[in-house]
Amino acid sequence: MVSNETDFNEQTHVELRLPSFPDPNCKYSFAFMEFHIRYILHPTDFSDHAAKALQDLGDLLQIPKTRLVLVHVLEWPPVGGHQSAAELERMKQEKFDQVQQHMKAYVAKVFGMSVPNPQPITEVVDAHQAYKGILDAVQRHDPFLVLMGQKGTSKLKQELLGSTVKHVLEHASCPVLVVP
Repeated sequence: MVSNETDFNEQTHVELRLPSFPDPNCKYSFAFMEFHIRYILHPTDFSDHAAKALQDLGDLLQIPKTRLVLVHVLEWPPVGGHQSAAELERMKQEKFDQVQQHMKAYVAKVFGMSVPNPQPITEVVDAHQAYKGILDAVQRHDPFLVLMGQKGTSKLKQELLGSTVKHVLEHASCPVLVVP
């Protein structure tokens, strides 16, 4: 906050005055002030619920220095099968490439011609469980908000609130907005 002591009246309000530089009367300096980018993290399984949540994001992306991070968790390794390590690695790379293409199509579907500027950051994460991959992304990006759809694509998970959503709500270090 930039202020002169004479601008402050404890009982009424604080008046902010931006000084012209250099200002010898300035009590605070911008030299050490950092302007951080604020991230909104949107984990997606490409379901209709996830797309609706992203469409409802609305004006939050208009906040200055706000970036959207889209995360898809590739639950890996697949259950079953007896593939060699080389075969599993080839399958994983193939799946990553498919998901990256799907991510581009998802952004185009949700935003149409009004894709946010700057472009959303897209990330594919591999994890044994989706909620662990999401929580890792939360830790890496330190978002001010996680935006999720209420239910995922799994029929079993749709019966409840969504086990992934439940885990993220319980363990995320930031607010989580769940859109029905």
